[in-house]
Amino acid sequence: VVDAEKLAIDEINAAGGVLGKQVVPIVEDGASDWPTFAEKAKKLLERDKVAAVFGCYTSASRKAVLPVFERHNGLLYYPTYYEGLEESKNIIYTGQEATQQTIAAVEWLVKNKGKTFYLIGSDYVWPRTTNKIAKKVLASLGAKTVGEDYIPLGNTEFSTTINKIKAQKPDVILATVVGGSNVAFFKQLRSAGFTGANQTLMTLAVTEDELRGIGAENAV
Repeated sequence: VVDAEKLAIDEINAAGGVLGKQVVPIVEDGASDWPTFAEKAKKLLERDKVAAVFGCYTSASRKAVLPVFERHNGLLYYPTYYEGLEESKNIIYTGQEATQQTIAAVEWLVKNKGKTFYLIGSDYVWPRTTNKIAKKVLASLGAKTVGEDYIPLGNTEFSTTINKIKAQKPDVILATVVGGSNVAFFKQLRSAGFTGANQTLMTLAVTEDELRGIGAENAV
């Protein structure tokens, strides 16, 4: 996210900046720690007097900084999809929310891939809310949730869940695992014998970096 923002700033400045002024980036790292995100947001608004903040990636980090931006009347551009169920005049939500992402995906999967689903996600608000929506859609379509697991953020051990998936034999695995955990999850699925030929997997949060980490030989 930071690299993309810096690239955009370089392009804007090369084209003359904004109203004749160059954009100056100030970079802070929330360190995947929600209180640190709130502390850094306060510093950027109070001390640095920034015009706007671009950042936060997980919903947990966004929720940590939300009261800070509302208290100081700051502006946060949130650069990714999220679970919805929130709005604030101090946040520009740039990505789709969960109903826009999940409902169409689940409807297509039920129509084309089968009616039994195993849900696995990272353990925080976005996966849990997304799966809550998915389960309602599945029930309305006469489909069934045969399992649901949540894994701590950053976790790289999925053997227990994969054994459960093997036992349940779902038509579809619906994954809301985030970050580098995806690399471990997909590699372990492959080692357990799951491939694109024998298992449908819909994942809602995979980046190019994680796909490179997985490698073509481990693609499910």
